[in-house]
Amino acid sequence: MCGILGVYKYCSITKNDTESVCKGAEIIKHRGPDYMGVWSDNNISLAHDKLSILDFSECSNQPIELENVVVAFNGEIYNYKELIKKHNLPDFGIDVHVIARLYEKMGIDCICEIEGAFAIAIYDKRSERFYLVRDRIGVKPVLYRFTDDGKFYFSSEAKAFKAFDDVKLKVNRKRIAADLVCWFWADKFESYFEDIYHIRAGQYMCIDKGKMTMHTYWDIPHNIRDVKDEELKATLKKATLDRLQGSAKYATLLSGGLDSSLLTGIIASNVDKVTSYTICYDDSENNIDLNYAKEVVDMYSNINHNINYVSKEKITDEFVRKVTYHLEEVVWDKVYCSMYTNYNRAVEDGYRIIINGQGSDECLVGYYNDFLHYSFNKEQLSSVDYMFDYFVDSNIVDGSILNKNSLEEIKDYLGYSLKKNLPDNLSEYSSKDAVAHWAMKTY
Repeated sequence: MCGILGVYKYCSITKNDTESVCKGAEIIKHRGPDYMGVWSDNNISLAHDKLSILDFSECSNQPIELENVVVAFNGEIYNYKELIKKHNLPDFGIDVHVIARLYEKMGIDCICEIEGAFAIAIYDKRSERFYLVRDRIGVKPVLYRFTDDGKFYFSSEAKAFKAFDDVKLKVNRKRIAADLVCWFWADKFESYFEDIYHIRAGQYMCIDKGKMTMHTYWDIPHNIRDVKDEELKATLKKATLDRLQGSAKYATLLSGGLDSSLLTGIIASNVDKVTSYTICYDDSENNIDLNYAKEVVDMYSNINHNINYVSKEKITDEFVRKVTYHLEEVVWDKVYCSMYTNYNRAVEDGYRIIINGQGSDECLVGYYNDFLHYSFNKEQLSSVDYMFDYFVDSNIVDGSILNKNSLEEIKDYLGYSLKKNLPDNLSEYSSKDAVAHWAMKTY
């Protein structure tokens, strides 16, 4: 995890803009404490907070500048070694150099060849075009804001916008209320702040001569097919081991679920030793997941297993505020506090790469028995009235928490979410696959 942010204006930026970018980089320096870099030109200023993963040398400092392009990048490119061979690129052993050189060779189409989790800022010095790119599934966040005078701001976290005098962080009550009603299934384009938006997964923004256009370079494939066990196993193994590249130490979160157990097992089968972290709750809590995690540990003698305790007393108001500050969303469940505890312990132990199962429940339909709408028919799924009543009945215990006007706004927002995130060709999907598609887009 690194941090990127900046300001772009086709006419010109000021010294004050660059100073504000530096202040913003300080606000989110927790994302990358190893080095803060800033690059500025007549109409742009880019900043980068570095968390070293592949390389701990100055060679990985960003933003990086080549003859025709400047790049600042958060995330990892997992196939960068393959791209070096395929396109005969210089091998610096660092993925951001591959992005820059591949862009010089192919232009913005290069992002179609990149596999990873990323948010990338690209400035083309020749054309003065600016690009902002988000990875296929939207693992890495990147938000943006246009001001009335034509300035464009972007950041990995909304809190960095506090550094800019002409950006006011006004609460987007409709968006927060939509999350209260729709839970994770609300569309994520709007942020919790008015006029600040997320680049959608699989999209990139281009700003050319002051004009902004949005482009989709990847979407969830519509060709539903059966995947053989051996094919899934081979793909999962390669994807997992690809994420262990670099100089930084790695560990796993072993929750006891199917996904984290598989990933931990794959790593334990291919390395000498692996450290894993599991949460244990109070005795009154259901710790069945911990028991499953112990079963995995018993299968592999090379797992260094650490158990972190999360008691009810630990989840204080102050603790929840801290988690909310970093999450920048409503904290729905104690699992966020648990993950924060696991990550904190891992950092204390010197780990920078954490392998876990986040996201696999969506593509493997792991929540089928938790959410009734996986089994709704297509008419129910496409009915805003029906889905709205379902979410309100499921998630709003106290009807006085939202007034009538708020509920109407949320109903409109839900209709928008259904339209944007359910498959366009709904008739070609089973309800289960349609909801899995929706989950991949939002949940």
